[in-house]
Amino acid sequence: MAKTRQLSTSTMLEIQKGLERDRQEATFNTGQVEDPKDIGPRTIRQVRALETATAPLYRVEVEFGDLEFDDTANGVTTETFVAYDPQVTKFALDRAGTTQDGDVVKVSLHHGRWYILNGDGASNCDVVVFRVISSDQSTRTALGEVLARPFGCSDVPESSLGGTVIEVCDLAGCHLNAPPDELFGRIGWAKYMLPASTSICDPDPAYIVPHWLVVNLCCGLPPCEVQ
Repeated sequence: MAKTRQLSTSTMLEIQKGLERDRQEATFNTGQVEDPKDIGPRTIRQVRALETATAPLYRVEVEFGDLEFDDTANGVTTETFVAYDPQVTKFALDRAGTTQDGDVVKVSLHHGRWYILNGDGASNCDVVVFRVISSDQSTRTALGEVLARPFGCSDVPESSLGGTVIEVCDLAGCHLNAPPDELFGRIGWAKYMLPASTSICDPDPAYIVPHWLVVNLCCGLPPCEVQ
């Protein structure tokens, strides 16, 4: 069995810069947003963008409504967005920065803020298999090389180097609590989830956002000699 190769310093710096840039773009300063009664109790809603998201906040004004489906004579179904009457508009946060004017997307309310759910990154790209390439025991975080992702997943959220590297956090405290030498090369599973409250992954109660959270990590195996 071949040994896992350590990443070079330049590659590590490139990964760290990419992840830090993503974190900066995702640091929103919008204050609390109330969920008005006329929007209803559901957290996931259909909206239409009224303005283009711009860096670094990616804050988009959206109009709430529903999709209606019309069947034409030849059997083709047409989707039409119908805004609420009276009109309900709010600001939503686009972590990916890809929403354009007129786009009809879904939003979800978390901790008083509306977040746009961006395509694959919010639906079928929420779990990966990864291999630890660096770790920090004090923050219970690690960089992981993505080894597998769901079939059809085209956009791994909060990833670097073309979707091949993610930062994972150990919310439970029982996976990344060993020195880096003991964790390097170990394989695990992570799921893209939103913590319910403050934790080591989100120490600031005003800024709780989704993370790649470790759900399982294989035990370390004895080193093998390269044949």
